[in-house]
Amino acid sequence: GDVPAQVPYGADLFTTRPESKLLDVAAKKRFASLAMKVHYLASRSRPDLKLCASHFSMKILNPDEDDWLKLRRVGCYLLGTLDRGLVFAPGDLVLRAQVDASNLLPDGKALMGYTFYLGTQATAPFATRCSKHKSVPTSSTHAELMALFRSLKDLLPHRRLCAEIGISQGLPTKCGQDNQSTIKIAEKGSGFAGKTKHFAPALFWVSE
Repeated sequence: GDVPAQVPYGADLFTTRPESKLLDVAAKKRFASLAMKVHYLASRSRPDLKLCASHFSMKILNPDEDDWLKLRRVGCYLLGTLDRGLVFAPGDLVLRAQVDASNLLPDGKALMGYTFYLGTQATAPFATRCSKHKSVPTSSTHAELMALFRSLKDLLPHRRLCAEIGISQGLPTKCGQDNQSTIKIAEKGSGFAGKTKHFAPALFWVSE
């Protein structure tokens, strides 16, 4: 039997080994079925599975034996965390946007994600997203700015939802970002003579 685990994945989540064999047809169908169940849980009540679900969705057509083991580990994690729940507390929305620009995928694209919290990060996430960039970013700043752009577009309906359920948002939403160039561009505009013109529409939207 599988042993319950306390974390859903290891450092090798996005590692691909050439010697790992592809699954046969029957195992591939089983993998796809379980991967979709993980995706369902991640989008409903287990936001801690978002990263795993994103990875499995990219591997669903050609999973290998390593992917199967990673999927089984998620099952062990669920078995070991049955007593965990989501705890929310009223407060101001806080946004944290992040891009894993240091570990690009084989096609050169990066994973981006964001999390909305109510009050502090000590509470459960109010909303989350984890997805792959639709295009190859030209720099880490470009990748971070696009992640911030997409998260801010989702911020507006989340603020309206909070107001509808009685958690009014009187103050501007704080946005967490650790890329210094992205912070400067978002606050002051490009200022870099042509170097940001290829993502100018997103830049002006974020600044506004």
